[in-house]
Amino acid sequence: MQFASRRQHVVLATLFCVALPASLLAGARQPPRPSAPEAQKRTARIRGLVVAADSGKPIRRAQVRLNSATAGSWAATTDANGAFEFSSLPAARYALTAAKAGFVTIALGQKNPSDPGRPTFELRDGQAKDDAQIALPRGGVVAGRVVDEFGDPVVDATVQAFQSEYMQGIRRILALRGVTSNDIGQFRLYGLAPGKYYIAATLRASDTFPPVDPSTPPTEVMRGGSGFAPTFFPGTAVAADAQP
Repeated sequence: MQFASRRQHVVLATLFCVALPASLLAGARQPPRPSAPEAQKRTARIRGLVVAADSGKPIRRAQVRLNSATAGSWAATTDANGAFEFSSLPAARYALTAAKAGFVTIALGQKNPSDPGRPTFELRDGQAKDDAQIALPRGGVVAGRVVDEFGDPVVDATVQAFQSEYMQGIRRILALRGVTSNDIGQFRLYGLAPGKYYIAATLRASDTFPPVDPSTPPTEVMRGGSGFAPTFFPGTAVAADAQP
């Protein structure tokens, strides 16, 4: 008897729900209408070109990124004429960067790749910025070989380019790019911006380099777990003896 009573209660509740006015059910399914300010968003646009800084020729298939701290981020690839476009954008402050293998990544309005921060610009509702041009400088290349004490090639060594910078008042080295040596010990680091670099190699990824700038003490010898110590150019495990 108790079970039957529960079942009857469920049926009555179902009938009651079906009997609700259709207008109320239809209203519940409708999403809230956007307010007037929200309906005006995403009306801005930006178009432009990515070219080589040395020749002015367009760069096809360059990766372009548009970022905003408040609105989000977008990505595009330049066409055969080096052109790109971002449309239906909300009003916000943006930073625009372009990248391509063999070139140095740079932002719109950035004069030097080493300049701190990324320049930003503002787009208002309905604004069209159609003159954005980014000139990518060609990257520098450091190539060479990794060999052991007998002059034999070291295969699959990790070779990295470092630059020094001040962090919290301490001068440290920062790894920028890394590659792996091939079957004859050769390596090629490309896309490097103009500047001073330290080049170092290690045979195991777990072997690390000291974070302190090689040009400053301490002058400890680094130890490696593979039988080879992590080594700076021109061939020293003593950090202070490294040559840029």
